[in-house]
Amino acid sequence: MANRKEIIAAAKASFVKYGIVKTTLDIVARECDVQKTAIYYYFKNKDDLIQSTLEDIVLETKNEFDKLLEFQGDFRSRLQHLMQGQLESFLKRKHFMVTIRNIDIQSKFIQFAIQIRDDLFNYLHQNYFTVLQEGIKEGLIKSDYIDPAIQIITRSITSYAYEILVYDKEIPVSQITDQTLDVVLNGIKA
Repeated sequence: MANRKEIIAAAKASFVKYGIVKTTLDIVARECDVQKTAIYYYFKNKDDLIQSTLEDIVLETKNEFDKLLEFQGDFRSRLQHLMQGQLESFLKRKHFMVTIRNIDIQSKFIQFAIQIRDDLFNYLHQNYFTVLQEGIKEGLIKSDYIDPAIQIITRSITSYAYEILVYDKEIPVSQITDQTLDVVLNGIKA
């Protein structure tokens, strides 16, 4: 019998392959080679499975970001590592993100999707705040600028991710994070 984690993995694959709307619990059961009743052991219905799958993706993402914070290096390299990791995390989930974007999310999931988005952005904000605090301690940035710096970084990375997802644009991750970091740390003066 498949466990909860295996069913969620099968659901992710099915959502990408067939779309969230067309994916049925029968398809998920076939994907993980179990009877449909095994899915009901862990999930009340398809909506519960969708919500759990989205929660699992957010948890995976947070765990990746936690690992990024363990990176050792100087202030700039730690900040760039976090920015690159954030963007690469979005890229790794590109097919799933495109699947979500392409559906007409039913109204019952809108509030949940907003809650997940806000939770993830608050988490990102805290991670950047942690690294930027080091820059303040080292005298590299002013404490007055920490919130605007976080906004510039998170909105830039999110914007690049959007370009990749919506326009299927190729973006040189290292170069773009380095340039964004230059603007944040040095401004746009000539």
